[in-house]
Amino acid sequence: MKYRIVIAEDEPVIQRYNKRIVERNTEEFEVCALCENGEDVLEYLEEHEADVVMTDVRMPAMDGIELIRVLKDRRPGIITVVLSGYQDFPYVRECMKLGSEDYLLKPLKDPVVADTLKSLKEKLDRQRLKHLEQQFEEFIKKGEMAEEFIQWLELNGRDHVLVLLRSGCPHAGSFETLLPVGNPRLFELVKEWGLQELVMAGGRYINERLILLRRGSLRRFCALLEKRAEEMQGKNYYTCIYENLGSDSSRVQEKICLLTKTADEQMVVGKTIMGRPEQFFSRSYTDIDSRLRGKMTALVKGGQWEGLKDVIIELFRIWENEQASLHWIQSEVMDIITLIHMNMGGKQPDFIKKALEAMDGAYVYARSASDILFNLCDFVTEQVNSRREYRKDSKELYEDIRDYVYKNISSNIRLRDITERFYISQTYVNRLFNKYADTSFYDFVLAEKILQAKHIYEENPGAKIREVAQMLGFSDAGYFGKVFKARTGETPSEYAKNIDSSHGADKMT
Repeated sequence: MKYRIVIAEDEPVIQRYNKRIVERNTEEFEVCALCENGEDVLEYLEEHEADVVMTDVRMPAMDGIELIRVLKDRRPGIITVVLSGYQDFPYVRECMKLGSEDYLLKPLKDPVVADTLKSLKEKLDRQRLKHLEQQFEEFIKKGEMAEEFIQWLELNGRDHVLVLLRSGCPHAGSFETLLPVGNPRLFELVKEWGLQELVMAGGRYINERLILLRRGSLRRFCALLEKRAEEMQGKNYYTCIYENLGSDSSRVQEKICLLTKTADEQMVVGKTIMGRPEQFFSRSYTDIDSRLRGKMTALVKGGQWEGLKDVIIELFRIWENEQASLHWIQSEVMDIITLIHMNMGGKQPDFIKKALEAMDGAYVYARSASDILFNLCDFVTEQVNSRREYRKDSKELYEDIRDYVYKNISSNIRLRDITERFYISQTYVNRLFNKYADTSFYDFVLAEKILQAKHIYEENPGAKIREVAQMLGFSDAGYFGKVFKARTGETPSEYAKNIDSSHGADKMT
């Protein structure tokens, strides 16, 4: 559908010239009316719609300045462009102050008109998409479809697809930056990506978007998502399910439900998947059968928490190998939490609530099923600890981790290594070290490595920086040097030289 332009000019010859030059420089606009003055324009707009008014400044009855002033008050959505001669510049300035979009010098020239129309189209496209996005968002929130949106569907629905997109880790790679709902930057992103257009609304979760996309842009959109996922190197993944939109407004909600159901069934933690609902098939996974349920019940009642943890770990290993959907894992985790709660006597009224709060973040931000496992084990550990029925006191756990660091100081110790070895979350590890060592785990490890480096230089002042770095698990000698200086005030070479000097002084005495 073309954008509509009204031209206001009191001289018929110039009217017809302006109409010709506008229409030969664009296929996106049509001149819908030629008016002799401002009053004619307002009369026309009482019964017709228009997107742009191009007006001369000097006209009888109502001039261009007064027309722009009235339009600003009555029809603020209409864009105005001033047509003027060189001698009219003071009037043009007044029009621009009133909010006119641009001005063109008469007589109009093809290149200038073409550039202006291109700029006007971009602005009108933005306005149209923003308005459509607001209506789409309103429909998603309330289920009520505006008449204007229904009309848009009837005209454009067959040319569009409906896309449900979920990001596995919205904080990784900034999902808000990639697809910023309600952000003007989105229009520029769509142009950068080479897409024809994109209308978007937020979904049920912070990591979900519902998108209306031209069918011709679908393949490029999916390719961009795949490229994005590859660039994130496992730190993020996407689930993208799409279906033809169609022009039947009564079926849009049904299609959204189908996309949501498919995404729930197919979303696998850490894996990017894309396709139409009919491309996927139902899958079955290992569930917690009566035998496993009985075994877990006995372990809980007997207070054998390490045994219970082993069972849970094995279940997660199986689910990860089966590429079980996130929705399935959520359901099974809820069963595990309920089983534990009931067999601990069900005397902790906030147990289920706390479990849901603890796991919600894990489901959204997990990069693998193991991340969900760590959060689940950590939650169970903390809850059982609160009843003093589970393993050692947290100080003893801190000492175990500390001793592990001491024994493995020559390796590249990562926080993830600790979470995998002790089956606790990164948050819990840092909480222990802040409580008992008054520092973070990361700073504790670095401090211990630098202490060991100082011992090495004291025993062998001639040791090479690269060798010392390798002995302490630093892959980059330059980084080791920076850390050493930041924590001691001296470079490794300066420290070793001072040690060597003091040894020489000792021998002289």
